Amino acid sequence: METAAEVIATVRKFADLMHAEVPAGSAYDKIEILQELERAKRAAAGFQARTTHAFVQARQAQDTAAGIPASLQCKGIEAEVGFARGESAYLGSALTHT
Repeated sequence: METAAEVIATVRKFADLMHAEVPAGSAYDKIEILQELERAKRAAAGFQARTTHAFVQARQAQDTAAGIPASLQCKGIEAEVGFARGESAYLGSALTHT
């Protein structure tokens, strides 16, 4: 199992690669790149959702142990998820509830 630091480093490398120029090659090469990018997007979205769920569970357990009321826990967690994704707390709320 990879550590959080290893996953973060891998994601950063991938993000850096996405800023590269489109490589030379045939039209077939480019369509294959498009297919693999789509596969990577789906995998990233799934991993992002699982990571969000794990974060919510961890924060709720932490906040509960600290005696923070559930109604206040949600607001902070929603805001953090929204901020982490570069979105609003409102969207963070939608992303943290199933």
